[in-house]
Amino acid sequence: MQKISIIIPKNNNDGRPFPEDRIRSIELELLKISGGYSRYDVTGQWIDGGKIYTDISFKYDLIVTSDQADLVKTVVSGAKTALNQLSMYFEEQETKLLFL
Repeated sequence: MQKISIIIPKNNNDGRPFPEDRIRSIELELLKISGGYSRYDVTGQWIDGGKIYTDISFKYDLIVTSDQADLVKTVVSGAKTALNQLSMYFEEQETKLLFL
């Protein structure tokens, strides 16, 4: 099993919120692939050309098979385009999951 962590910004680079239905559409695709996810509110910063940017985002954790991880990558790539982002955070690691 693979644990996938991704970060989807809540706002565009001008600070305006993305339409709720656009975020919900991405979430629905993730849900269909993984069967479930956890979502967290996160804040981070990055610097470009001496300017500091603050991102307010959602972080998603999903547990998927290797094949499903490739599908999640496709969703994240699509989100990058749809949200007009230069890059998107995608972390993948091998994991063992137990529901007790």
